[in-house]
Amino acid sequence: MSTRHTVRADDGTPIAAWVDGPGEVPGGDGAGVTLVLAHGWTLDHSSWDRVAHALGAADPALRVVRYDQRGHGASGRGTRRPTIRRLGDDLACVIGELAPSGPLVLAGHSMGGMSILAMAGAHPGLVRDRVAGVGLVSTAASLVQEDAGHFASASGAPPRLRRVAARVLPWLMRLLAAVPGRVRVRGQRLEGSRALLFGRGADESDVTSTHRVITANPAATIGRFFLALSAHHELDALPVLADVPTAVLVGSADKLTPPRFSAVIAQALPQAHHEVLDGAGHMLPLERTQTVTEHLLRLARGSRVGAGQEA
Repeated sequence: MSTRHTVRADDGTPIAAWVDGPGEVPGGDGAGVTLVLAHGWTLDHSSWDRVAHALGAADPALRVVRYDQRGHGASGRGTRRPTIRRLGDDLACVIGELAPSGPLVLAGHSMGGMSILAMAGAHPGLVRDRVAGVGLVSTAASLVQEDAGHFASASGAPPRLRRVAARVLPWLMRLLAAVPGRVRVRGQRLEGSRALLFGRGADESDVTSTHRVITANPAATIGRFFLALSAHHELDALPVLADVPTAVLVGSADKLTPPRFSAVIAQALPQAHHEVLDGAGHMLPLERTQTVTEHLLRLARGSRVGAGQEA
């Protein structure tokens, strides 16, 4: 059963987190492996639920931490405009409070993978001293070269509309970012979530639950984090992970972060295992739960071997 925690980010923003596995906090001997799961834009920790439960069933000794990124789910919004680097700092705070010792395996989906790269860029010593494995799932190291037309293209819009979106979408997202409180965007269609996020043969319950989480987001979260993603650039953080065993996973039908983004990451990481999953879309933790779980278990077990060798 999950235990809920509240972590205070270094600017005071409350970050909601859930811990599964042995003990509240690992002991000072650093024996336990902790796997931290970070979710994507407009999602929350529940996008990792199925993987977390599968990890616990396969390895009861593994501690698993899920958390809601700031502005998402049960976490606070913060007072400043968010950045991906800010999310990396939040991840470091979650680790510092809920996994202060022992080897770490970090896994991030979409914006969660970007958070891991940002954390590596800002806290290289933490990576060097603690991180024994990384899972980068349906993510990108940089989006600054992408214009808003990329998102229109991902939704299947025709070329003319893509050109319009490249001009209009940033303006629209700035408007959404300024919407006060928890006012939500109306009229988002289930079919749109299916087409944008899922590949062939998606389970209808996964589409429905994901759409429900997305549409529960305040307009400001959609706008503020779209702008943060548009400025994401952590290519310089990749060398920090050069010696870390890494799984780089992407669906062949991913429209948001297509395989070309993962290829850039894999080419920069000599320790990376790069896998393109045929027919899968963007939501690999739901669409390919078993494959994602197997890769993370392999990283966790490898971290134990490494710790034993060092001892």
